[in-house]
This record gives sequence, structure tokens and C-alpha cells, in this order.
Amino acid sequence: MEGVLPGDSRGVARALVEAVVVMARELGLSELHTHASRTARPVFERFGFEVRRANDQNWIRGENLPNYDMRRTLDLAG
Repeated sequence: MEGVLPGDSRGVARALVEAVVVMARELGLSELHTHASRTARPVFERFGFEVRRANDQNWIRGENLPNYDMRRTLDLAG
């Protein structure tokens, strides 16, 4: 990825999200969806994702790990 150096975590999330957005647009997709943890939610919000639903009862291997269904609508023009 351009702009991401080994050992330098600044900008990694932005580079990943931007790469996914470019690929999604090339594929003609109109939306992106994710299940974001409480910790990841603000990061996804900075990249234009909106919470669609809170999942307070998200059980994985006997542990409750609440998360959020999030969506970002894409402008296909870029």
C-alpha cells in the first residue's frame, strides 16, 4: 500500500478503507457493511460509516461481545 511503511501504524486504517472503497466502486457496489466492535465504531464513523443497529447480545464462544452493524453508502462517481 502506498504511504504505509513497515512499523508505522499511522494511516493504516485509512489506507485499508480507501483501498476497499476503490475496489467496491470498481465492482459497482453501492454500499459497504461491517460489524464493528465498540472500539472500532469511532474509527469506522470517521470513514463515513453509520450505525444501523446495535447488537447488545452478540455471543461468541460463550462471551458476549456487543458490536454494531454499520453501513457506508458509496457515491459511484468517486
